[in-house]
Amino acid sequence: MDIKTIKNIICFGSLIMDISIRCDKIPAMGETVYTYEDYNVNPGGKGGNQSVAAARSGGNVTLIGRIAADEYAHQLIHSFQRDHIDTSQLKIDKDAKTGVAFVWVDTEGHNKCVCSLGVNARVTPQDVQSYAHLFTDSSIVMTTLEHSSQLLEEISLMARQNNCILIVDPSSKDYSKLSPEIAGRIDILKPNEVETEMLTGVRVETEKDAVQAIHILKEKGIRMPVISLGSRGVVYEYKGRVTYVEGLRVNAVDTTAAGDTFIGSMAAKLSQGYSFRESIDYANRAAAYCVQHRGAQISIPFEENVL
Repeated sequence: MDIKTIKNIICFGSLIMDISIRCDKIPAMGETVYTYEDYNVNPGGKGGNQSVAAARSGGNVTLIGRIAADEYAHQLIHSFQRDHIDTSQLKIDKDAKTGVAFVWVDTEGHNKCVCSLGVNARVTPQDVQSYAHLFTDSSIVMTTLEHSSQLLEEISLMARQNNCILIVDPSSKDYSKLSPEIAGRIDILKPNEVETEMLTGVRVETEKDAVQAIHILKEKGIRMPVISLGSRGVVYEYKGRVTYVEGLRVNAVDTTAAGDTFIGSMAAKLSQGYSFRESIDYANRAAAYCVQHRGAQISIPFEENVL
């Protein structure tokens, strides 16, 4: 794994406005749950959250993709710029709406989410190709399986051609998009327990299960799998060695942005020349800080909160 000298991090993921509400329990099918708490509207989306996490941990982040021209889009842009994220490369689409996510969070901090991608679903392979010049000045590319296989093909190919580290969040409803060709270009894949089972068929209940899943992901072509075990920590493989990093004991109130915080903060530290283990340790602490606070981007820590 070669890191270019502290260059940009490209982030290609969904930019979403989160509409969240806290309740005593998440409703079952056909059930209505009432709460006296106000709902909140805050910037979110996996791409948005990961870019904020990277920027707040010292990364130089450029967002690529499409954004709408409505009021939510203006709020998103303003929020990203406040974190010194470069939004100048986003393509404005006046014919689409900003994506929104409806998030339910229970008293234990667990959440469920329904997301309308909006303008994020209108990005084309030609859009991605137009960003080729950015890859020569970047060391890391962050993306997700939210995108179509055609977009993933383009982004993974350009990352490989420019010797960029490709970090992929496998959040998806269709894991068939992870073709052998695309998997073989991924440097770091970070699934959670549910995503790991979907990708490998292994239900991760023990550390031994995680090791088995790691080996399956390696067989699929992933260079450095990192499996998140929630509050139990992470298991990762690097240079033939599988390592378990214990989770930090904290009082979790909202896990919404934990995974995105982990990925973004890890990317920032890798871009600064930290070792893989150092970057994972930092990301583990950043995610632990995140879950102790409510909301998505507002819960993401700055570097001084973690060190």
